[in-house]
Amino acid sequence: MNRRGTATLRWVTAFVLLALAALASLGWTLLERPVTPAALLESLREALDTRSAGAGAQEDAQEGAQEGAQEAAAPASALPSEASQKLQLSSGGAPLTLAGSLRQDLRLDIVEGGAELLWRGAGEADAHVVPTGEPGPWVIRFGGAEPWAVYIDEGAERLTLDLADASLEELLVRPPLQSSEGTLPRSGRTVIELGDGRSSLLWPRDSRVDARLTLGDGPLVLRFDPGARGRLEMMPGSGPSTLIVDATVTVALELPADPPPLALEGTWWLHENDRGASWVRSPRPATPLDAELTLTLVEAGGAPLAITYR
Repeated sequence: MNRRGTATLRWVTAFVLLALAALASLGWTLLERPVTPAALLESLREALDTRSAGAGAQEDAQEGAQEGAQEAAAPASALPSEASQKLQLSSGGAPLTLAGSLRQDLRLDIVEGGAELLWRGAGEADAHVVPTGEPGPWVIRFGGAEPWAVYIDEGAERLTLDLADASLEELLVRPPLQSSEGTLPRSGRTVIELGDGRSSLLWPRDSRVDARLTLGDGPLVLRFDPGARGRLEMMPGSGPSTLIVDATVTVALELPADPPPLALEGTWWLHENDRGASWVRSPRPATPLDAELTLTLVEAGGAPLAITYR
């Protein structure tokens, strides 16, 4: 026998021995249950399921890795970015008027007043409006397609807002010396600290109210046009406060467990709970769930609070 025949015989012998060992191992495994066609088919199914699961997990891992690589390789324009432009105003004690515009070509304009516009100034804001020493009043108008986050420093003599056409994600107002008045944006978060003068604020038609007000020492008139919905939180001021609510929608007033003295006018329906009480202003029986607008007194405070609905 030549060398080639001897090698072939050795390979055949090794293959037969390995096959016998595999059959012996399978027979040992199947001793625990009858060796029937059904049992063999079940074993085959289990093996195929195990293989499919492993292949599926491998494919999921490969797809996740590919998606991660694609995200990492995506250009900056395709990734999430800050949605709003930041504007900070400091009027230096002058009266300030802030207005929005629907003009897409207008970004920010100082219409009137001794103010200077600084882009990318100190701090995190994209734009700063700072006093130049010239007397006010100031009139600032902004627009454009991108929404704004506007921060107004304290100390303005009075504040006038004309923001029904403004695209705002956030409006933060520190207290002026006297009044705050005008129209607020239809959407976005609004946080306002009121001054000592009489203030009047309007939410325009179909507004989505998301606001917090810190009451001042002067009276406050809140007006809500038809379609206004949402929640307004109120923080008590240092002295007695008078709140006049002018709204055509159903209003719920949420009070803490120890509320300040109240003077409610009109027809209100009382609903008590573990946290305090809710008064619902409606000409017919109504619950807090029926209210389109909710006014919440966050803290009781020690000063009296008179609330009038008209």
